[in-house]
Amino acid sequence: MKPFFILVIATLVAGCTKKKEPGALLTESFPQKVVLVIENPNDDLFYDYLTGGTSVVYRRTVDKTDEAVKKLFSSSLAYEWVWVARMEGNLIYFHLADAPDTYLQVAPNRLSDEYMLRASSKKSDQSHLFRRHHIEFQNGIRIVTLESVMYPKYFLSRDGVVGENKAVKLIEKADPKTATKLRWYARQM
Repeated sequence: MKPFFILVIATLVAGCTKKKEPGALLTESFPQKVVLVIENPNDDLFYDYLTGGTSVVYRRTVDKTDEAVKKLFSSSLAYEWVWVARMEGNLIYFHLADAPDTYLQVAPNRLSDEYMLRASSKKSDQSHLFRRHHIEFQNGIRIVTLESVMYPKYFLSRDGVVGENKAVKLIEKADPKTATKLRWYARQM
């Protein structure tokens, strides 16, 4: 009789549990240490990753392998490109892991009508906030697009800006799925 009741209770519990959608923010815990890697579908050799060692956020290249990107976490220069992702409501913001007062932010380019990424102290506006759009998983790595909250429909891209070719420009896109994809390499804190 006991095995029957155990089976009934187990069935009821299994039937009542909520299944979490893969990739939903609720299935992750924050803060996370992340290296943000920009995909280039036309390049078989390299990824770009975001570095905030100066006030302008630049793209640097790394071999196009998961192993090479994961080594960036333990590099002697990791303080320039390991970000801490934190939640503010349902939005994400980033600061450098070794410089908690240096935030990833969107700012106008002084030389053109473009928006670009900067690494600087937090402002009172929403320039540091992003919407993360989950696209898919590839080999266990989350693929996302990042949209500016301050400038809706503007997403991180691989393009440079006028006067700073290796800087990170934001490009307007109507659909997050058509924006430049980022590989979200994360480590729980």
